[in-house]
Amino acid sequence: MKIPQVFVEISSAEIEKYVESGKAQANMLLSFPDKKIEMWINKGDEIPDIKNVKVFVQKVYDAAYQEIFDLEKGEVEKDCIIIYPDRKTQIRLKKGDKIAIVEAKGYIVQPYADIGVRVFKDLQLAAIITKKGEIRYVRSPVRGVVVYVAELYQKPQTMIFFILPE
Repeated sequence: MKIPQVFVEISSAEIEKYVESGKAQANMLLSFPDKKIEMWINKGDEIPDIKNVKVFVQKVYDAAYQEIFDLEKGEVEKDCIIIYPDRKTQIRLKKGDKIAIVEAKGYIVQPYADIGVRVFKDLQLAAIITKKGEIRYVRSPVRGVVVYVAELYQKPQTMIFFILPE
């Protein structure tokens, strides 16, 4: 399975952590809103003047959901760009967007929906197999698009689906 890329917006105070002697210490995306231009910067490349620029830094996919989503309020905390594994399609989430959060937890969790899949209300997102061998299904509470799937490496197996409602 290919993993999507996640770029999260950082504040101007955090930029110093990702820039050392004028070179990027991580993959970045610079967005110039006034000129409507975006510039991709690879790790090790020189960075131009970054005043009045939105800076997005690539994060590790498995842990990025903790920084992007507020799990209690069910909304996006920071602007982010999620690039699908095909590297052509992307989803942009804005701070304040409402998100439906669905947790699938069990002995074995078999996901049916993946990132970028359009789901309908009551569509099966995953099958859960219990220790007794019973099969239960986790269903979508809303109609929308799965924008993020987090797999927690713990017992019992846990997957969290983040759905952007239509």
